Amino acid sequence: MESQQIATLISDVAHIKVDLANVMVDMREFRADLKASNDSIIALRQDLADFRVEVAEKNSETRLEIAALRTEVKAEIGALRHETTAAIASVRLEVADLRGDMRTGFAEMRRHITKVMVWGALFVSGVAGTILAVLAHAMKWF
Repeated sequence: MESQQIATLISDVAHIKVDLANVMVDMREFRADLKASNDSIIALRQDLADFRVEVAEKNSETRLEIAALRTEVKAEIGALRHETTAAIASVRLEVADLRGDMRTGFAEMRRHITKVMVWGALFVSGVAGTILAVLAHAMKWF
């Protein structure tokens, strides 16, 4: 029995050696996989750093563009305010001129109305005088 136990032990040792060789091969493969994973992680970190740099550049470019747009919009708004102020002043001058023209026109119209009223009164007075003269002549007052 002893020889059978020795054979079993030798067989077990041989299986353990094979298993140990398999484990060593698996560990080498695992190490290679870990190295590849580490290389991938390093590459990803580098890509992430490059991406962050690119985002920072785009961010600063965008901020510069926004600042330029703000400046441009403020300039345009300022120009529009200036134009609006000038237009308002021009309209105010035109309204003042129109008021003056209206006052002059109304004064002239009053003069014409007064003139017509005077001529009308003179005409009515002349007609009344003529009628009175005819009546006085008809009644033989003179």
